[in-house]
Amino acid sequence: MINGLNTNEVNERLSSFGYNELPFEKPKNVIGIAIEVVKEPMFLLLITCGFLYIILGDINEGLILLSTIFIIIFITFYQYQKTEKAL
Repeated sequence: MINGLNTNEVNERLSSFGYNELPFEKPKNVIGIAIEVVKEPMFLLLITCGFLYIILGDINEGLILLSTIFIIIFITFYQYQKTEKAL
């Protein structure tokens, strides 16, 4: 026979852990999500490298790097936005 928690245990766990739900936060707007995505250290490093390529004279390499990074940033932004809606 399988036994669950008794009433005392339920009340004790509710008082110490709370209800089994996600904390409520105000959903982030599009600008907030974009800033959070772009502030990722790896993205900042790669964007800086792309601009360094351009400054140092290898414009094609810099543009290729920057375009791929911005595509990845867009995909990350899109996924983050879907996650926000789902939560």
